[in-house]
Amino acid sequence: MALGLSWGGAVPIATVSTAWLRLALKKTAASGGNRAEKTMRWAGAVPFPHARVVSLGVGPRPIRVAGLRCVGVKAAESAIPCGRSQNPPIVVSPTDHALTVVIPAFNERRRLPWTLGQLAAFLNDWDVDYRVLVADDGSTDGTATLVSDRLGGRFSLIGLPRHGGKGCAVRAAMLSATGQVLAFTDADLPYDLTALRSGYEQIRARQCEVVFGARDLEGSQARVPRAPARRITTRIFGQMVKHLISSEVPDTQCGLKLFSRRAALEIFARSTVRGFAFDVEVVLLTQQLGLSFRRVPVTLVSEDASTLSLSRHAVPMAWDVLRLFLRTRMHWSRPAPAFCGPGWQETLGPDRNRRVA
Repeated sequence: MALGLSWGGAVPIATVSTAWLRLALKKTAASGGNRAEKTMRWAGAVPFPHARVVSLGVGPRPIRVAGLRCVGVKAAESAIPCGRSQNPPIVVSPTDHALTVVIPAFNERRRLPWTLGQLAAFLNDWDVDYRVLVADDGSTDGTATLVSDRLGGRFSLIGLPRHGGKGCAVRAAMLSATGQVLAFTDADLPYDLTALRSGYEQIRARQCEVVFGARDLEGSQARVPRAPARRITTRIFGQMVKHLISSEVPDTQCGLKLFSRRAALEIFARSTVRGFAFDVEVVLLTQQLGLSFRRVPVTLVSEDASTLSLSRHAVPMAWDVLRLFLRTRMHWSRPAPAFCGPGWQETLGPDRNRRVA
């Protein structure tokens, strides 16, 4: 099955085929599965290094892998959760405050003092019981030291031993945060924080489980000019995501997202993308898990020296989206994570919100 993309009625500029992948899996199974396993790992389907291909099939039959189940194209779309996790259970600490705001940081020594000051002023004025968790992505400029020296009781730091990517940093912070509502935004505070409060109130009112900031909604504004190249790239990337991943949430890269604690655990325990395209996987997992979500307009107030580089990150982000698309088309899914501890029991309520219109 092939998929053609076209923008603005133009000639298709990208064609993606999955037929070759299915054929490769079928033909290489008899030879020990090594080539098939490599193909599946490239698409992000093999969760553990020791997982081996047991048997492969096409059509509606399942593709069975040790620790993984891959369902044929004709199977039901709700392939998550399935399988059994081979990783140790994730111990969830008890919830002890209302809101955790995660700030991923990589070599942000210059901007972080201003960012933390602005964030603290807004949250103190709001009078919400909050914590701010800085996720240091292996910075080499002394970011961790600077943050540790300036933090108070409501601020904390989680650091990766080496640079792993924005997706790794956010994932680590989300799985360790202990707020009832978890949010993340960028280190330059690009959006007016009133959208943060709006999303928080919707989740606390049980209107949804996930809130995505959206720059393409009516009511969104840009108080600062954006570079033409960045505007064009954002539009092209959005069209790619719209056609391959989600037509409901085309603006995946808006740097403001909020989650109920349960939704955050369910999503980030499954996430795998390390780089800037991790937002795309977050949207995809939200929809695959049937979590209710809403989108809120945002006001862009800063675009100060983003660490996202078009020359270095555009191609890797496009490849990550393609890998996610292939996983979706082949209905590959990772094993459902295992949680334990008093914090997980707190998240289990008598009912669970589903998607809202």
